[in-house]
Amino acid sequence: MSGFVQRHDERVDEYLWLSCLLRFRIVASFLHKNSLNKRTLLWEAMDESIE
Repeated sequence: MSGFVQRHDERVDEYLWLSCLLRFRIVASFLHKNSLNKRTLLWEAMDESIE
């Protein structure tokens, strides 16, 4: 019985770890997209001011 519980705990830990990793990747890609958007907007604004 204790062996089953232990295995279950390991599976739960793995699931939590994967969900945290996934959440981190989603947030990271979102922030990366946002920074890219800001950079392009900044460049466009600079181009307009130069012209």
